[in-house]
Amino acid sequence: MLLEELREAGASEQGMVLADRIAAEAPLRGLSRLPGLIWALLEVGRADEATNLARRVAADAPVDTEEWMPGLLDAVRAASTDHDARVLAERAATHAPLNDELDRAALIGDLWDAGEPVLSILAERLPGAGGFRQLVELGNLKEHFKFGREPDGSPAPPWTWDDLQ
Repeated sequence: MLLEELREAGASEQGMVLADRIAAEAPLRGLSRLPGLIWALLEVGRADEATNLARRVAADAPVDTEEWMPGLLDAVRAASTDHDARVLAERAATHAPLNDELDRAALIGDLWDAGEPVLSILAERLPGAGGFRQLVELGNLKEHFKFGREPDGSPAPPWTWDDLQ
């Protein structure tokens, strides 16, 4: 990356200016580039700039798009605080689209370690987005929802085929 090349060429001052600009002005659209930028800043020893970018991402990156980037939460967690990672995780759990099964799986995988209330937010959203099966697997709830789910989200009471008359 350019930052590393500037450092190796002895142009540390120019590298610092570039790192500052990346942290302050990098567009937050295009989530796929953000983890790489954060990690690159960390790798060249620009921890403060990586933290600033991670905080911007946590607070303002558009998480309501189809392009959730696996690894984004890990990068924010590595460069910033647990609080910033939790803010990003809660925003993603609340606003990220859940209409594609593979995207849901990637999001669940990234948010799994975030714990409560992030998993509760996802658990409330998944059934309405066609992700009931993933909800059951996510929470190991097969026995809990053995007879299905009521419209209000509660477990259905026991029933038999004879009850369907």
